[in-house]
Amino acid sequence: MIDFGCILSTFTPDQEELGKVKRLSDDLIREISKYCQGHNIKAEPILVGSSSRGTSLKGADIDIFIRFHRSYEIREMERLGLQIGHAVLRNGIEKYAEHPYVSSYEFGQKVDIVPCFIINDASEKLTSVDRTPLHNEYLKKHLSDAQKKEVILLKLFLRRQGIYGSELKTNGFSGYVTELLIVNFGSFLSTLNHLSTLKGNLVIGDPNSVKRFESPVIIIDPTDPIRNAGAAVSLTSLSIFKLSSKAFIKNPSEDYFGMGPIRTPRKNVDRGTKFFLIKFRRPDVVDDIIFPQVQKMISTITRASENLGFRIINWEQFVGEVGDNVEVLLELEYDQLPAMKVHRGPPVDIENALSFIEKHKGEEIFRGPYVKDDRVYAELKNGNTEFLPSLKNILEKADLGRHINKIKGEFIIERYEGKPPESEVTNIFLSRKNPSP
Repeated sequence: MIDFGCILSTFTPDQEELGKVKRLSDDLIREISKYCQGHNIKAEPILVGSSSRGTSLKGADIDIFIRFHRSYEIREMERLGLQIGHAVLRNGIEKYAEHPYVSSYEFGQKVDIVPCFIINDASEKLTSVDRTPLHNEYLKKHLSDAQKKEVILLKLFLRRQGIYGSELKTNGFSGYVTELLIVNFGSFLSTLNHLSTLKGNLVIGDPNSVKRFESPVIIIDPTDPIRNAGAAVSLTSLSIFKLSSKAFIKNPSEDYFGMGPIRTPRKNVDRGTKFFLIKFRRPDVVDDIIFPQVQKMISTITRASENLGFRIINWEQFVGEVGDNVEVLLELEYDQLPAMKVHRGPPVDIENALSFIEKHKGEEIFRGPYVKDDRVYAELKNGNTEFLPSLKNILEKADLGRHINKIKGEFIIERYEGKPPESEVTNIFLSRKNPSP
């Protein structure tokens, strides 16, 4: 029998932490209100997020939104938001999402001060951030005290599986989506029971609203019927959720709850394959910029390599903090191709078949052109027999994104025979395991 009470007491803030968070958030809200009054700024601060709803875990962020009157232009709202943020967070640094905002750890935990516009309905929004206070109000109204504990259990379950968070590095379930799941299904166990038997996509919402979306997870935002709150969730994250739910229902264990996945690398042994490690210094950009560019880089490499005849059977990525390395690990069955490649031509039924034959008559070919089944083929000299120079050529010519393009000349590419190198990305590669534990 699982002691859910023990799990909750282990991972939720105690009375001392709750008191500290309340005092700090109250003090910051007073400071912001005083600053706005003193500078004739038409705005009001509000505490949002899990800390305001009683669904937070230990050490949760404090999110304070400054709701500006709609008479301000967006750029002016952003400028004033930063001005206020720096005034109350003396050691704050500017970060960028849809809006710039100020963030600080100076009080022992992360505090974000984010500007937005005051709206009463999602149809009035000027930016997507404006909806957040509406989310807050909706969840406060629809989550009972008992369900808040169910939310925390589900958060801890998703965290253990590594699928909590809507950031592009995770593509998982956001805190808001997690709470909507409990609102919809009622409890942690009923949510897992649903996911364990779910076939296909996860869809929640009015059928007429659902039809406009094509995503693995479609959860119509109850505060904004034209928004899919689950749009960030990848098919992989949904599949991990399904599989881990099946495993938990079959064999419940407290090991399924925690602040993050259990990383236990398998032994690094000779796999009889070839590994290539690409390393470069991470550009000074936020996660939501660097992660898509690394993903674009990987998809470009795998697609171009496949076209050349090299099959990448596995890949993994590691993105360190700013100033650390980005590492991309590629695993291939082989990195040497034959001197000959088979070039498939058009079907004999179309006029281009003769053009194909004429084109390859004068080329240096090993055999053909000849007919096989309904097509014409020619066996040509393969100009790309080794993967390493081909990889360098792919990286040199490809558009990998603005920030990575600037540092192509700094790439370090290393080849490894049989087993991957001892590195951060290899630890992730060898730790991959679903479900966890």
